[in-house]
Amino acid sequence: MEERYGRLVDRILFKSIKGSKSLESLWWRDIMKIGDDNDDAGFIQNLAIKLGDGGCVPFWTKRWLGSRPFCLLFPLLFQVLEGNEVSMQSMGRWENNRWVWNLAEMEVELSLEASVELEELKEIPLGIEPRKNEHDNFVWPLNEDGVFNVSSCYKKLMQGRADRVAEPRRMGARSLEAAQILWELRMPSKVKIFGWRLIQDRLATKSQLIKRGILEQNDAACCVFGCSQIEDIQHLFINCAVLRRLWGSIYDWLGIAYPVGSDCISNFLHMLNSLRFKCSRKRVGCIWMATCWLIWKQRNDIIFNNVVADMDEILHSVKMLSWWWLEIGNNRKVLCNFYEWSHCPLEYM
Repeated sequence: MEERYGRLVDRILFKSIKGSKSLESLWWRDIMKIGDDNDDAGFIQNLAIKLGDGGCVPFWTKRWLGSRPFCLLFPLLFQVLEGNEVSMQSMGRWENNRWVWNLAEMEVELSLEASVELEELKEIPLGIEPRKNEHDNFVWPLNEDGVFNVSSCYKKLMQGRADRVAEPRRMGARSLEAAQILWELRMPSKVKIFGWRLIQDRLATKSQLIKRGILEQNDAACCVFGCSQIEDIQHLFINCAVLRRLWGSIYDWLGIAYPVGSDCISNFLHMLNSLRFKCSRKRVGCIWMATCWLIWKQRNDIIFNNVVADMDEILHSVKMLSWWWLEIGNNRKVLCNFYEWSHCPLEYM
């Protein structure tokens, strides 16, 4: 069979054909035509790769991590790169027998939307790594044994067609209000992008990674702050019992009541509205965003660097970072010193 038709992995990964076209299997040729390049319900798009050395595995267009290829998860970023495919092997390197990913080369001139997708890609825990001296190969993940059959392919194709007719999600009125306020805040652009993703629930939380098929729903999907709940956007930033104490300290610092049981957008707008007659909402918004930004950084440090969470340190960092942003936003004219800010913030907002 291999002598007559060539290896399936060669045909799909390399797009090469061994021998003349007349010797191809018509049955396999028709199977591989199911779906198109933009159809994630097609045959080729649903083959999973059993990773070897990664030299033959396209980083963008083949499904090697999760349930969809990266060109579909991050279409704008892939478009900016002009659809230039690269192998997995070229996206990293071996250092002291440890594989290290290198995504820095993609930091070219990007639109806001493409920058958002790049940040999402960087935050995905790419725990998989190539295996030296092993060949790349395929499995069919829609069956437990990894072997292809027509029935499972047909079901996936029908499901994909149903999904495409679903109405896309639109930004609600409260989300739009929060986003408009967000862009007015005087803080680094990367934090504004982070805030926009937070409002849109587009951060790479564990619940989002489960939806994308990148992470399985098990103990590893729980909140990293130790409260055994699934980590979604609302839990991580608002409802986590550990972080609720941090928020309580922030609200006490500002002299306002903490809104129990709210979601992210409601929490943001509540802080702004509670102080609307006392100070600028741009300055209050910077404090809220500094808190969320540092929670996210702490969460990533726990996952990727095995650090231990320290709520007192985060609280101090929120005060320091918000003070620094406001000093820069005030054209470096001294608003107050940090000691004054950390004890009586409302007097200087």
